Amino acid sequence: MINQFPTIYPDELFYSVIARYHVRTGDMRQKESLNDLFNEVSISKRPYVEFPCGLESLHSKVSLYTNATVDEWIQKHTLVPYYASFTGESNRGQLTELVRKGERNGLVFNSSGAMKYTIPPPTYLRYCPICLNEDEATVGETYWRRSHQLPGVTVCVKHAYPLHDSQVLYGHRSHEPYVAATFDVCDGGPSFIPSTAKSEWLVTRIAQESVKLLANHQGMELTRIHSFYENALREKGCVGVKGRFDHQALYHSFRAFFEPNLLHVLHHDRTFQSWRMIMPHSTNRPAHPLSHILLLLYCHKTVDDLMKWKTKAYEPFGEGPFPCLNRAASHYRKNVIQSVNVIRNKVRGLPQGIFSCHCGFQYTRLGPDPLKQQIFVTHSVRKYGSLWYNTIQQMVDGGYPIYRIAQLLNVSRSLVREHYAKKCYCEIKRQEGMLLFRPVF
Repeated sequence: MINQFPTIYPDELFYSVIARYHVRTGDMRQKESLNDLFNEVSISKRPYVEFPCGLESLHSKVSLYTNATVDEWIQKHTLVPYYASFTGESNRGQLTELVRKGERNGLVFNSSGAMKYTIPPPTYLRYCPICLNEDEATVGETYWRRSHQLPGVTVCVKHAYPLHDSQVLYGHRSHEPYVAATFDVCDGGPSFIPSTAKSEWLVTRIAQESVKLLANHQGMELTRIHSFYENALREKGCVGVKGRFDHQALYHSFRAFFEPNLLHVLHHDRTFQSWRMIMPHSTNRPAHPLSHILLLLYCHKTVDDLMKWKTKAYEPFGEGPFPCLNRAASHYRKNVIQSVNVIRNKVRGLPQGIFSCHCGFQYTRLGPDPLKQQIFVTHSVRKYGSLWYNTIQQMVDGGYPIYRIAQLLNVSRSLVREHYAKKCYCEIKRQEGMLLFRPVF
């Protein structure tokens, strides 16, 4: 019979709940406590931090002590939301069902795909010293938090304080029973200390984005994930206009963004092959959630950006209309161009947009546009159009000198002379130390 089932704290691992229950029962052998909570067949010799099993059976025994549902237990007190975030809705449902009804948590762990990852979990269970002291002051005990046990997370998001290693080995690494968080076992040092300000910023961002995955209760379909990365990596110049990936460019640029020491700690210093698994059209096993988070940070994106993403065609210059940059036109800088023709710049490998206005002015711009102000920058002018040439004629008739015409139209003097001579058949003469146009009659 189950008595004294503990109240589950916010963000508490179910591993911690079981450990605290054993402490409360006073049983000499932990197997007796486990027999109370689970059926004999569901007891594993090794505790698993990520995925407990048989929660539906346990819930039926302790329903008098809790108002939470089995699904709330799974979503708020296991690591299912974290590991299932990038596996698709169907795989997420399958994993949830295994945790709900599975008879062996080792089988659940294998079925989750976690065994296939090359990125190991933390060596020891981690804790935040500030959280520990606050727990002791408010509820008289502390507990193991989910957000502190995620791979690659070395900072407490709540306090922005480095996490410390306890004396307790992480779950299936240990043959020991479930161990509750106490001052006796929580006396280690920091798990990682950043060496630079950039590394400190990065580990904080990794922790923040990882915790967001714990709050993700809906799976993301792989097609949407791939579409998002394809667009994000185009902005970084790692994908061509036709969708071809430059894996080497991504690899070297990625390693330059993160410091080698940090990549080593995160077990990403030798995992170039894992990035191919994130790429669109990949049919291999899914990449680790930490790999996704690092790639998001590299692309200057967030988990929220990915959640809100809707699959759409890549638009390196955004949606139209676009401005006409003909300084001779009354609609200069006004959005009158309805569409853009995107090609690939053969020299730089970037998308190049060709913008054509009804006034005859045609210009190009290299993309993608990192800033809104970029829409008023031209890479080259392909055609000036009749309006532009007529404006030069009018300025000549008005007695404007060459330097002034070039200044008003934002072009070189030689370009003004060349186009005027070509289109208007004029003779250029010097007069009074200043270049002037003299039409030939």
